[in-house]
Amino acid sequence: PGLIEGASRGEGLGYRFLGHGERTKFLAHLVPFGEPDKPATFEDMRYQWDLIEAELRAYSDQLAAKPRLLVLSKADLVDDSLRENIVSKFRAEGFKPFIISSETGEGLEPLRLHFIEMAIVKR
Repeated sequence: PGLIEGASRGEGLGYRFLGHGERTKFLAHLVPFGEPDKPATFEDMRYQWDLIEAELRAYSDQLAAKPRLLVLSKADLVDDSLRENIVSKFRAEGFKPFIISSETGEGLEPLRLHFIEMAIVKR
């Protein structure tokens, strides 16, 4: 399930969804490169990140303090130049995004290994 605007006020899965996050060691924010017929812009994707962050802070300081990863998903939906443009803008802001595609499997193994590493380090 995804986190929607207003979740910290109980909308959608609301508190139940955010409550699960409190039991985790870290969070991964999946921000899609868009939909098949509508690629996202950097501004769209940055807005999604900011929205998730705002909901976490509104719910609890403890949840907002957890380590997190930016995972840019649906990489198969955009061409290489648009993808690199968006990724470079996130990197310029200090992010170290993982780029994945569930459709093609791209980037899933490095992400899985990073999850394992983070889980071990955070014990």
